Amino acid sequence: MDELNREIEASEHRYQTAFRFLQGRRGQAHVNDIVKKAVWSARAAPIDSSQAIQYVPTSSTDDEVCLAYEDDISSWWLSPSHKALGQLLSKEPNLFGGSILTTNFDPLIEVAIRSFGGAYYRTTLHRDGDLNQTHSDGCHVIHLHGHWFGTDTLHTPRQLSQSRPRLESSLYHLIKGRTVVVVGYGGWDDVFTQALMNVVVDDRASPDVLWTFRSDAPAMNPKLQGFLLPGLDRGNVTLYSGVDCNAFLPRLASGWGCEGLTAKLDENAHRDLTERTTSSRLARTSTETKFVEPIDFTRGEQDHPPKVDFYVGRKSDIEKIIASDSKIVYLTGIGGQGKSALAAEYFSFAINSSRYDHYVWRDCKEESERFERQLISIVTALSHDRVHAHELATQPIDTISDLFIELIGSKRILIIFDNIDHYIDLQARRPTGNIIRFIDRLIGSNTNTRIIFTCRPEILHNHIRVLSHRMGGISLQEAAELFHLRGASTDSASLFRAHELTQGHALWLDLLAAQLARRGPEIELNDLLDELHGDTPQLPIATLRSIWATLREPEQLVLRTLAETVRPTTILQLSNYLSEKIRYNKLDKARRSLRNANLLVVKPQGDGQDVMELHPLVRTFIRTNFPPVEREWFIKIILSVYEAFFGSHRSHLKTTPRLETLDHWTEGAELHIAAGQFADAMDCLHEISQPIQNSSSPNEFIRVARLLFDQKDWTLVERAKHFDSVFSLYVRLQALAGHVDECSNALERYRATIEGKEVRYINFCDLKCYTHWTNGDALAAVKWGAEGVSLKAQSDADTVFDASHNLALAQRDSGAIDSALAYFLKGASIRDVISAGEPDSNQNAPFYGNIGRCLQLMGQIESALICYRKSAKMLNDRSLGEIAVNQAYIRQWVGELLLANGETQQGCLMLEAAKSRWEFLSPRHVRAIQSQLSAVSRGQHAKTPTSEEAESAFLAWIVDS
Repeated sequence: MDELNREIEASEHRYQTAFRFLQGRRGQAHVNDIVKKAVWSARAAPIDSSQAIQYVPTSSTDDEVCLAYEDDISSWWLSPSHKALGQLLSKEPNLFGGSILTTNFDPLIEVAIRSFGGAYYRTTLHRDGDLNQTHSDGCHVIHLHGHWFGTDTLHTPRQLSQSRPRLESSLYHLIKGRTVVVVGYGGWDDVFTQALMNVVVDDRASPDVLWTFRSDAPAMNPKLQGFLLPGLDRGNVTLYSGVDCNAFLPRLASGWGCEGLTAKLDENAHRDLTERTTSSRLARTSTETKFVEPIDFTRGEQDHPPKVDFYVGRKSDIEKIIASDSKIVYLTGIGGQGKSALAAEYFSFAINSSRYDHYVWRDCKEESERFERQLISIVTALSHDRVHAHELATQPIDTISDLFIELIGSKRILIIFDNIDHYIDLQARRPTGNIIRFIDRLIGSNTNTRIIFTCRPEILHNHIRVLSHRMGGISLQEAAELFHLRGASTDSASLFRAHELTQGHALWLDLLAAQLARRGPEIELNDLLDELHGDTPQLPIATLRSIWATLREPEQLVLRTLAETVRPTTILQLSNYLSEKIRYNKLDKARRSLRNANLLVVKPQGDGQDVMELHPLVRTFIRTNFPPVEREWFIKIILSVYEAFFGSHRSHLKTTPRLETLDHWTEGAELHIAAGQFADAMDCLHEISQPIQNSSSPNEFIRVARLLFDQKDWTLVERAKHFDSVFSLYVRLQALAGHVDECSNALERYRATIEGKEVRYINFCDLKCYTHWTNGDALAAVKWGAEGVSLKAQSDADTVFDASHNLALAQRDSGAIDSALAYFLKGASIRDVISAGEPDSNQNAPFYGNIGRCLQLMGQIESALICYRKSAKMLNDRSLGEIAVNQAYIRQWVGELLLANGETQQGCLMLEAAKSRWEFLSPRHVRAIQSQLSAVSRGQHAKTPTSEEAESAFLAWIVDS
């Protein structure tokens, strides 16, 4: 990369230099792959792109496949200039549609022509050839430098300047005597420019060349100017400046009356947008079309709104949301009242009316920890992967929130977080924890983003930018409409009774309507109501119990299996689970029947397969109505699929596994917990204990471990083989997350499992030390750490438990630096550590970093800098967890020490390097460093270095002895 950067920096033609470099080392096939990938980005994102691997064609992709994608004209995004060109070539083919010459590789001109009903034929030339070799009706589109499939593509000077006499000759005859309009073309040193030069100098050719430039004044390189000079002198070449294709061509099309020419793709594109839950790449208004930066929100946590087959009423509810300009909207109501359905309806409305540029739907699944992880994935997408999830996972919510706001800028984004119940303080009736801190920061910003939260508890949040809307039942008239749509016939009196009994509850009325439609005409609504009312005053339970009794065995099997799954499931996955019990055709019939009965929540997927899950109320009913022993078989068949996954992916845990891989282990542990198999759950968590610490987010591990350690009876939990190690990791992760009370409660329960002060008490002391230290209470941390160290020393116990390291961290930060330094040195000579030269390969980066921090606190600047230099060198040489954060900190600390040492210019360079590292990690650090730079650089640091210059200075500092 360094060699490539040097060649690019030294070249006047960076594009050509880069491709020459690539072609010489990877070959033309790799170049063609890059072109395919670039052209592919002009396609609209699929309705769902949530799969971990997204398809992109390569050089091995069959040409027929590429042609099929090209024929799908509704799947390509067209700029205003392409649309206008397509209109002109279609409406006035004789005037504008003769020949189009392009050096681009994409098919957007051809797509635009077809979109507006025109015809074209194409000639693609990457070697010598004759334009007259192709004849057909319509506009002749000529790709001079190759096409995105079927040919090589030309990029390098050698390729572009190759001798192509037949093509040059046919271009000469095409151009001469005609008006040639040059738009969006910088003038390559290629066959077209050569042919144009020949025409310009030929007295018999008489061309009329209109060459446009987007800049305010014509800007040509000297060689191109030399080519055109004879034509300029003779008046055959006219230069025009200030021509923006995306503005000029639409005006030209309007002048030729093309406004009424509607693109054939518009209807399909509009239909796609109504279903799209990913980012919208175009923001349309009634008067203009503008381009919006594409952002891929579809990976990782992206979810989809539920499908609502029969949506009635709620007109006043949605009108209230539409009329409000609130940044934050809470939709609240009891379970089954239709919160998610209302959010989905507004989501669809917003897409159809193009109120936002991007649309994101996330389901927090009524579980804690989901929100932080989902917010991190959104920030990662906003940064276009310039910051990675694992770099944000250990950052405080304030940092992530500031970064979110900064990256949004002027973008208009709609985000819906569904089911945030676990983040609500039930007494205060407000969000709590990280979510309210994020909301407060967003409310105080000037962003154009709206976020909608759904939850059951009512929210009391009085603020001018907040709308809290409590949903009640649907009206009697809306209930009648629902029964009609369901095909459930009943009389007015019975319907009135049902409405009164349910208090207009949307889900229960829909379940009644669906049941009546399934069982009628042998049963009437009053009969159903008599069954329910006579059974129990608890209508939800009574309704579900009544429905359950009418279900056939295949339908019950499907519901009981889905009740145990931990993620939405496709029909194929469900078939795999139940292959021993039921054939696929019966399974599919049961699925359709259950959907008609409104017992399944269905969400669309881009691959055409919907996923299914149960409404939380239905899931709870099934789980509570069957004892654990009767649930075990269903959990076992699901776990068998997970165990097969573990066997084929266990080796991945030795490297850096993907987050989705780790999710399978936490989900497996959750299933074991549900079955009461606590030892097996502990094994699952233990297997991923090492990689989880460096994963993009440990929150799922925390959530599932909490389920395990929240068991009322720890008898079986504490007997598990890996109990101490998994519990210790759980507490450390909770401490880092700032969950002080949870750490304290968990540790008290852990203490109760320890007999007196046996060796496990040392681990208890170590964990108490660590939690106090991370909470900023260094003195309390020292107390617990010292007790653990003393107990181990006095007992001379042979145990892996040890509190020495955390004690040293606490001592260092409490002022007992000498004791901490002695521990971190581990017998090494301080003279050797701070001596010039290379770091000891037997040590690691934290060894030098911790010693350097001690020396810095002791005021030994030069010695600290030596340690930091060695630590930085090892960080550069090795891949460590949180490496991006460590890299940022080391640059910042070095810069601060250099400034303290009076080395102002060098210190400023280090801080600039740190600022660049922090840019996509923490805006707060960026602002702090900028403040430092402003305070010290007046008159001494006139020219702000680029990030590359600052980074080069830091790397030079590392190796400088």
